[in-house]
Amino acid sequence: MIIIPKRLDWKMHIDVPSSIKDADFTPKSLRSNPKINFVVSTCERSPEYIHKMMATMYMGGFPADHNISLVVSGTKTDYLDCYKHLPNIRIYKYNDDEWEKIKILPMKFRASYNYIQCLSISENENSLIFEDDIIFQNNWLSKMYKCISSIESEGNEKYILSLFCPNKHQTTKSFAKMPRVTWAGTQAVFYPKLALDVIRPFVKSITDSVSRIQSEPSNPLYLNAYDMLVKECCILEEIDIMTPCESLVQHIGNQTVGGTGQNIMISPIFHSKLRID
Repeated sequence: MIIIPKRLDWKMHIDVPSSIKDADFTPKSLRSNPKINFVVSTCERSPEYIHKMMATMYMGGFPADHNISLVVSGTKTDYLDCYKHLPNIRIYKYNDDEWEKIKILPMKFRASYNYIQCLSISENENSLIFEDDIIFQNNWLSKMYKCISSIESEGNEKYILSLFCPNKHQTTKSFAKMPRVTWAGTQAVFYPKLALDVIRPFVKSITDSVSRIQSEPSNPLYLNAYDMLVKECCILEEIDIMTPCESLVQHIGNQTVGGTGQNIMISPIFHSKLRID
């Protein structure tokens, strides 16, 4: 005997009041211009960290058709040849005359100068700027959007989001607020328009105040690396510094921008041996 099950009708009718519009779960800072400037600050060095960075970026959920700007500190781009055929990857470098004036200056100045070039990419209103010596957690992009949505749903507007977090926060939220005075590290930072419009001119004003012919810049703020300049601006302008409850990127660089030796900015949620020797 064959038993034919009774067909179930799963259709449901729900009366939705006409006054309720379609829900918008897009983070507030991305509603008017949902696209982000994805920018990488990079330079030629050994090892070439950027290749691991790019591989894990895409493996972690980054869409293949999104534009990426690679801002090179210098004039040599041979190490980026494998990306030059891709239409969505744009490579920026200094012209020879400009680099001749900059290359004689200390490393911290050159790095800060390159970072302001990254902050100045302005195709879209919001920017996400990476250093090239990082690797990404799985599904990092969707986790970042969730973090932004949670931050802004609580009424936070004047903030930056550092994707690197040195320690895992014990919280039920997807994000945590960092003490401004103790924060360090611009491995990967999301700058919403409201914060970007304040931080960009602050860092640029310091860059512009330094003579290109000086071997030692006179502006005392250039005794600090550019992450300290960003922090200084956040303190002065009361911009909140947020992080995910656990790091979305790992720092694999062996040396700080200032050349002060081995870098200790490692997140414990990643395997410590992922650092490149």
